[in-house]
Amino acid sequence: MTSYEDQFKTILVGYYSERSRNYIAALNQVRHESAYFDPATVECSVMGAAGEFGAWQIIPKFHPNSKPCDLELSTKYRCDQTNRIQHEIQNLRAAIAAWNAGEGTVKNLIKNWPYLWETLLPSVTKQYLKI
Repeated sequence: MTSYEDQFKTILVGYYSERSRNYIAALNQVRHESAYFDPATVECSVMGAAGEFGAWQIIPKFHPNSKPCDLELSTKYRCDQTNRIQHEIQNLRAAIAAWNAGEGTVKNLIKNWPYLWETLLPSVTKQYLKI
């Protein structure tokens, strides 16, 4: 049986080169989000305090077109969203932060405080960027 980590690596290779910053960031992010591939989290057996589900901890009310309990579709959704934000902002760290703090929050911080935006993120997002 293939581990969840191996399954995610296989899916992510469809979006990024294994040696790219995006691949490494996404793999580290899903490790963190899924509590290091905890089966209860990955299989959507538990819900987080904010209503988040699945390995990517997607909150359906904010992402109604996502499928948080489907490994492949949720990973595709996360990659598409992060790539879109990274393309708009031209900053991988900002795109990763947006997944956690919200796209509007990060864009507003960058617009209003372009050199300080990371310092103004919520503390949980600052921890999230350390992964």
